[in-house]
Amino acid sequence: MAVRRRVDNLQEFHEKRNREAAASNAAAFLFVMLAESGQIDDTDIAAHAAIFPLWEENKPHTVGCMRRCPLCNDVFRCVDPPPVSERARNSRIPPSKADKFWQKVSADAACIDEGGEKV
Repeated sequence: MAVRRRVDNLQEFHEKRNREAAASNAAAFLFVMLAESGQIDDTDIAAHAAIFPLWEENKPHTVGCMRRCPLCNDVFRCVDPPPVSERARNSRIPPSKADKFWQKVSADAACIDEGGEKV
């Protein structure tokens, strides 16, 4: 009887852990979607950089999408994807080295006023 209860507890534990992981994944997905739509400020985005997907080479990106750079783990926002004619050459350049296409999301960005001065 004691062994059966332990198995039930273990099974309940795994089911609970799976439910919590699914809820956490859903929350992370929603956070990324809200960030990409501009509803979350850069300070919060920088603080939760680990939940953003890693940038992968040879994948097309759209304006506004956010990816984590594999070289520095910072989050970057796509500001201008390369044109189709240049995509093959530029799709291998990570965001941290492609200022023309990507803008770093920084916690300091929220502390800059309209004149470009730090507040």
